[in-house]
Amino acid sequence: MRNSFIGRHGLLLFFVILGISASVAISVATVPDGALPSDPGSPPVENHLDMMLSPEDEIVPKTIDVPSGTGAAVSTPAPVYTWMPKDAHVSYRIADIPLPQGYTRVQAEPGSFAEWLRYLPLQPKGSPVLLYNGKQKGNQEAHYAVVNIDVGKQDLQQCADAIMRLKAEYHYSKNEYSKIHFYFVSGFNAAYSKWAQGYGIKVAGNKVQWVASSSSGKSYTSFKKYMIAVFNYASTLSLGKTMKPVGSPADIRIGDVFLKAGAPGHAVIVVDLAENQSGGKIFMLAQSYMPAQEIHVLKNYSGVFDGLPWYPAEFGDFLYTPEWEFKAGQLMRFTE
Repeated sequence: MRNSFIGRHGLLLFFVILGISASVAISVATVPDGALPSDPGSPPVENHLDMMLSPEDEIVPKTIDVPSGTGAAVSTPAPVYTWMPKDAHVSYRIADIPLPQGYTRVQAEPGSFAEWLRYLPLQPKGSPVLLYNGKQKGNQEAHYAVVNIDVGKQDLQQCADAIMRLKAEYHYSKNEYSKIHFYFVSGFNAAYSKWAQGYGIKVAGNKVQWVASSSSGKSYTSFKKYMIAVFNYASTLSLGKTMKPVGSPADIRIGDVFLKAGAPGHAVIVVDLAENQSGGKIFMLAQSYMPAQEIHVLKNYSGVFDGLPWYPAEFGDFLYTPEWEFKAGQLMRFTE
């Protein structure tokens, strides 16, 4: 969705994404649509290494209690959201969004990605969706709630990026470094386990390789720099390489993704799931979009559930969300 960095006209970029100071910027040239490292089709951006870094990076992570009586399994330990200060007060979560009458939340395995998504902290009710530059998104009618997570200071954390951020944050919170890996559009496998061992990523033209770096590592600051690299060079075009198709929306799970790869493309993630006594399932979706904006829970414009942000699993051939239309066959699932 963003203009690519390495163009078909032979423009070469060389920089090393090491764990260097957040004050050092990476200048990025934009080129015509169709080049390798990121989604074409969106306005050009200038990307800096410090786009997601702030004085609060080295914080004690926040754990959120999982209460009983919500239709979800109680986990031990509670989900961890590393970006939030430990003393942050959380009074509104995905799990607090009401259910339609007759439905109960499907049990989520303790410690799973599904449970982690279900208890994502939300901003206060009525909060607007903000862009990376602090301005309000033009369309404030698409969201039901806003997830309490930073978007960064540059136009990078768009749709696929937001999904990769959530998946990576979950595994990082559990020290599952080997499960954090995403493919660049070029095909390069950016494995965080390699980054955590002290390696940075060197890009020269269309060639990408690992290089030793004394500054890369396991700190949260370094993790966020890794995510910047992923945002720069991965997209909807490469996200599917870590996924497999789901046979039918009837088999939908929390953490599944509706993915339209392309230029432009789009992706939304399932963040909650419920069912009725007849086995009928409903699900909730979250997204970021263009330009980069806060992750938010999507409304269902159909009004089928009286304004609540739930979608029926039996939606037919097409899933209509406020800002995109997906086909039923575009439902995907992470392979790990």
